[in-house]
Amino acid sequence: MALHQYTEGLRRGIDHCQRLSSANDGALWIGRITDLNFPQAVQIVDWSHGKGRLWKVKSRLENKLQGKQWVEQQLDHLWNGHVDQVVKTLKGMNLAQCSWPDEVRQAPGYQVQSTPYVL
Repeated sequence: MALHQYTEGLRRGIDHCQRLSSANDGALWIGRITDLNFPQAVQIVDWSHGKGRLWKVKSRLENKLQGKQWVEQQLDHLWNGHVDQVVKTLKGMNLAQCSWPDEVRQAPGYQVQSTPYVL
């Protein structure tokens, strides 16, 4: 997959871009490939996937969150460019428990790798 991404990027003239970004679903394997091929790219998690991840966290932690209001507050932060606030909130929620599904445990790092992702 990495070779295909790199080849396609070159075919499209990516080496002539002054600024480079990559919008994707935030999967760690995609981030690693993009970091390898295009380390200068700002990686962006698309709105749909970022929103979906917050709703998954909410659905798994209903008893620990204020439900719909909590998600809407986080989405407002994202929409207004305050990604760091959402990350800080998620990191403060102790989501690393083994009993939580992967999609919940990985939420705080969903948008952060070696290159900052934007939800």
